Amino acid sequence: MARGQLTASVLDNYFEKTWELKRTILVVDDDDISATILERILQDHYRILRASNGQEALDILRSGEEKIALMLLDLQMPVIDGFTLLGIMGQAEKLRHIPVIVITSNDGNEYEVRCIEQGAVDYITKPYVVNIVRSRVNRIIRLYETSALLNAVERDWLTGLYTKEYFFIESDRMLRRPGAPQYDLIVADVHNFSLFNQRYGMEKGDKLLRIIADRMMTSLGGHGICSRLHSGFFAILVEHEYDWEKKLTWQPKGSIDGISLQQVVVKYGVYMDVDKNVPVFTSIYRTMRAINSIKKIYGQVIVYYDEKMRDMLNREQRVVASMEQALREHQFEVYFQPKCALHTSEIVGAEALVRWNHPEYGFMSPADFIPLFESNGFITKLDFYVWQETLRIMKEWKEEGRKLLPVSVNISARDFFIPNLAQAIINLTDRYGIDHHLLHLEITESAYKEEPEHIIATMSQLADQGFIIEMDDFGSGYSSLNMLSELTLHVLKLDIRFIQKNCHAENGRNNMGILQFIASLSQWLNLVTIVEGVETAEQVEELKRIGYKYAQGYYYARPMPRAAYEKRLEEV
Repeated sequence: MARGQLTASVLDNYFEKTWELKRTILVVDDDDISATILERILQDHYRILRASNGQEALDILRSGEEKIALMLLDLQMPVIDGFTLLGIMGQAEKLRHIPVIVITSNDGNEYEVRCIEQGAVDYITKPYVVNIVRSRVNRIIRLYETSALLNAVERDWLTGLYTKEYFFIESDRMLRRPGAPQYDLIVADVHNFSLFNQRYGMEKGDKLLRIIADRMMTSLGGHGICSRLHSGFFAILVEHEYDWEKKLTWQPKGSIDGISLQQVVVKYGVYMDVDKNVPVFTSIYRTMRAINSIKKIYGQVIVYYDEKMRDMLNREQRVVASMEQALREHQFEVYFQPKCALHTSEIVGAEALVRWNHPEYGFMSPADFIPLFESNGFITKLDFYVWQETLRIMKEWKEEGRKLLPVSVNISARDFFIPNLAQAIINLTDRYGIDHHLLHLEITESAYKEEPEHIIATMSQLADQGFIIEMDDFGSGYSSLNMLSELTLHVLKLDIRFIQKNCHAENGRNNMGILQFIASLSQWLNLVTIVEGVETAEQVEELKRIGYKYAQGYYYARPMPRAAYEKRLEEV
């Protein structure tokens, strides 16, 4: 639909439904006879309010009790005259858009120009001619309502940018016009905008959005169009540019009422040379999905949507679409990775891990689906499935007379939103008849910062019931002695690959020095320590020298299906 068609359709429908309703006109005149004449001329079609001076008029306007469609204003009045009132209204955001027709005894071009300069839209001279008064009043009201309605259709009330609906229409028109150049689509997301609103209030959130909108429009310089899609999302269609890395510098600066905007991050998805053969809302959806891929990546604020990204996102979409069916059909399989004694290589337990034998993509690594499930919440269902499968297998081992070794299962941060999580785990373990100390519960160190008090209480309850609590990924970013003193812990798991990657021989520190410190810390806290990621004999020897007793990694075994793990146990 073209702009003209849209406008005509909306306006015709609007005036057909609303024109019979009486608009309110404010007559401001200290001459009672003059005001009465105007009231009699207009009262059949309008509701008339009267004020005898500018101050009374201001009181009516500022009260907001009446929506004034038009003001008829005499200039020569006591208290506040007409010219002064026009000046006051011009400075007030809520009043400047009310159309004003000046009523005067003076006639002449110079006087008319002065009235217009002060903000009036027309003037009527005394004595009144009925048809002229009615005609001008009708014309001005309809003109201003048409303009306001068109602006509401086109413009976002908060930022003045295009509305989402009009942006779609205008973008499709620009993309498909004959000889149109190449265009890029940019979607901007004010990261965690809802949290900014919650912390500082919606008024400051609105100010933030206006600041960002102004910066975008200034940067575009009239060469593109911009819209606020909703909340903290914006869209821009602009002629093709090859280097958006340098152009996209629209991060907020300064402050709002003393609140620094350095904490606010805007992330951008760029769809270069946007496909002209698909609706623009489809292209926006694709670009927003691209932004989702970097939402949790610190420091990355720009992502490009391209064919490679499209294929990756489409695959992710198909993976998510098939997850419920996969759970029903037991496509997820529990694998076991042995935990071994460093000095004897004896298997002392295992970690239960999940793998997905997907009907379309084949055998999938957790890295291909766990992050997706963590973000969409499905991880809680998958974790419960893994707990249940692990306990079912352990029950079968028990019934077969096999020696039961401890098995650890992972608890994701999202799992703590499950009502009565501790009791659910207790009930599940008891249902399969497995001693609590044989089920180790692994939670990542970073999860504790989400809901520390709730998590501490839950894990303490489980520990009191005999479950062994393991902290996975120790040292990855949230470690503190205070945290370790508050938690009920039995085992620390640290990844040697993390230490090797992030610790260097600077300021007297080195990889083995960090490992020695953690070994001493664990001994002081009376904790068992398991080193993950062990891959070489040299690492094994060094860990034994330092004093570690347990390890897990490819040096001993990769994660393996149940049958292979059972065979390894039989070989010991």
